[in-house]
Amino acid sequence: MKRSYKSNCIVLMLFSVVMVAFGCDSGNRGTNSNNHKKLQTSVLTKQVKTTEDTKLSSFVLSCGSGCAMTYTPESITGKLPVLIVQFKVEMFVDEELTDTYNEVYEFSYNSSKQIEQVHMQGKNDNVLKTLMPNAQRSFRKFAEELLNR
Repeated sequence: MKRSYKSNCIVLMLFSVVMVAFGCDSGNRGTNSNNHKKLQTSVLTKQVKTTEDTKLSSFVLSCGSGCAMTYTPESITGKLPVLIVQFKVEMFVDEELTDTYNEVYEFSYNSSKQIEQVHMQGKNDNVLKTLMPNAQRSFRKFAEELLNR
């Protein structure tokens, strides 16, 4: 299957963001604390906003020093045990919106309605195992909220 240039750029950007998150998160905690606090304050306020059609909260993932990504659910399809959510993703660097794009994730639940796996559509990596612990918690919390909508 042939990918478009834009699709390749998005995949490359997402891979870069994940690599930066793994590489920068633990070592640079003290260098930009004032900028980071400002970013957290301004970006985290978006967590309380909900989309009208889904009534689910957006959530924010840190992608390194001065970088954050807001995930806002736009549509939900499927039925248990697999729900598919399309997110609008807004990337902020130093409090400036730098990119907006869509990502689709599949949320897989077990028979007890416990989340077992979350992966980007077309990928096999379970973000509940591969992302940083705070990002894993955000996806788990969203998965729980998704069941209660």
